[in-house]
Amino acid sequence: MNRFLDLLALLVVGAMSLTAFGGGSHGATSAINAADFQAKVDNPLFPLSTLGPQLFEGEERDPDTNEVIKTRVESAVLPDTDKVAGVEVTVVQEKDYQNGELVESTLDYFAQHRSGDVYYFGERVDTYEGGKIVGHEGSWLAGEGKNQPGIIMPAHPVVGQKFAQEKAPGIAEDELKVLSLIESVTVPAGSFTGCLKASDFNPLDGVTEFKYYCPGVGMVHEEFPGGYLDLVQIGPPASPTPAPTIAPTVAPTAAAPQPTPVQAPVGMRAPNAGAGTTASDGGLPAYTWGFALLGILTLAVGIALTGARLGRHR
Repeated sequence: MNRFLDLLALLVVGAMSLTAFGGGSHGATSAINAADFQAKVDNPLFPLSTLGPQLFEGEERDPDTNEVIKTRVESAVLPDTDKVAGVEVTVVQEKDYQNGELVESTLDYFAQHRSGDVYYFGERVDTYEGGKIVGHEGSWLAGEGKNQPGIIMPAHPVVGQKFAQEKAPGIAEDELKVLSLIESVTVPAGSFTGCLKASDFNPLDGVTEFKYYCPGVGMVHEEFPGGYLDLVQIGPPASPTPAPTIAPTVAPTAAAPQPTPVQAPVGMRAPNAGAGTTASDGGLPAYTWGFALLGILTLAVGIALTGARLGRHR
């Protein structure tokens, strides 16, 4: 019976593990195993952990007036991590400007699976008008309701591969398809080779965008109906938090030198004596304990031998 119960327990644990993230699976999941993720994101095509602040600039057209709008996006990895659905995540803050006016600020959450896939855990959105927050349209977090993290960048992309970047039903459902892995791209920030080109389809509005991700940098160029966005500047990574200043220690007044005690051989020191008690410590020298112990042992052997002889004479 005990063996049967042990086997049953193993089967239950195995079945539960199949419902958690593992092995880089890209399918829908019903559980999130926080132990499978880390906040450090070092995927070569999405290297948040080594990126400094990024500045993007471009333009888009107003669909109603056809007016050209100058756009600017400021992106920076924040120094502190956060937790979403029990998983420690890296936080990226992005601020979107149109003609110099802030229109949206987001906090995006990412974590890297043990497989190397980078997952997107959602975003908190503030929309602005006239410098004031007027809404939070587009906000979603993995673990709330039916929301699940999506894959923002696989560890080993393959041409033709498709995956869901966002899994927030009715809010954000973007799907990405890998189109090429050998693109060369030139933007104001520099020229890059070996880049990934992907289509990003939003089934909620039917719009398709094209994005280019380059090794060691991440996204450098984006094309969408009526506009584009280019990487124009990369700043140095944020410096680590400096260690607290330690006040200098005032050196004590030098004391008169003490005579070096004679150390007893190993195994002959008194119990709990540490490195040996010295006469200057107010106790007996270490070698005195050694001689005393030797004397006690000699006396004990003598008594034992004497007792044995008396026993034979009787």
